[in-house]
Amino acid sequence: EKEYLEIYRQPVTLDNLQSCMALTGKRGSTFKKIVKLEGQLSGREISQKEESILKEAEDFLSSMDKEESRQESFDRMISHTREVLEESIAQRDLSYLDVKELQSAYKQVSLILGFSKEENYEIPVQIGEEVTSINLKIVQGTSDRKEVKITLETEVLGKVEARFVEMDDGLEGSVLTDYMDGKEILESYMEGLQSALTKALEETKTEMKSLFFGVNEKLDIHAPERKERDGNIDISVLYKVAKEFIYYVKGIKEA
Repeated sequence: EKEYLEIYRQPVTLDNLQSCMALTGKRGSTFKKIVKLEGQLSGREISQKEESILKEAEDFLSSMDKEESRQESFDRMISHTREVLEESIAQRDLSYLDVKELQSAYKQVSLILGFSKEENYEIPVQIGEEVTSINLKIVQGTSDRKEVKITLETEVLGKVEARFVEMDDGLEGSVLTDYMDGKEILESYMEGLQSALTKALEETKTEMKSLFFGVNEKLDIHAPERKERDGNIDISVLYKVAKEFIYYVKGIKEA
C-alpha cells in the first residue's frame, strides 16, 4: 500500500495507508456500501438529485474516451459520492462505529479522487445483480509502448485483469482470471468483445492483432505498477478499448 501511494503521488500517512488497504482489500466493497447508503436515503435531500452514483459513473464511461470531459465527469461522480456520505454521517441515529465506517469510506473516496489525477480511475458499476468497481489505469504511454490495465472482482467471475498494449504494428489484448469458470464465462462473450473493439478502432489507424484469454490462479489485481507516461503521447486508443471492455463486462448476464 505504501508503494501504491508513492506511485500515485499520495502522502504516505497512517490514514492514507489504512484507507488504501480498505480500498484495495476487496474490490468494489467501498462503492457497494455507498450505493446501498444512497438507496437508504429515500426522501432526504440527496435522493432528490436526478442522477444516482451509478448513473454518474455511466456518464463518465460514456465520455471516458474524450479527454476534454473525462476528468470533469469523474469529478462530478466523486462529488455526488461525497454528498451521499456527508448526508449519511449527518443522520442522528448512527452509532460510533457507523460514523467511523462512514468516515473511513470518505477517506477512501478522497484517495480515489487523488488517484484519478494520475490516470488511475476506480469506477462503480453494476454487473448482473452485483455492485462492484472496476479499476482502469494507464500504466505506460511512451513512444515505444502504450498500455492500459483494467481490473475487477465479482463473486462469479473472480479476479479479472485485462491488458491492452498498443504498439506501432497494432493492438494486443490479454484477459486473465484466477479460476477457470470465470475465464469460460468471459470467453463465451468473446465474439461480442472482438466486434466492439473492431468497431471502436475503425476511425483509428490501429489494428486489433490478438486477444488472449487465460487463467492465473495467483493473479494479484492490486499489485502496484510504476507509471510511465509521456504527456505528449496520444493514448486515446487505450481509452477507447478500455471503454469497450468495461461495457462488455457490464453486459455479461451470468456475472
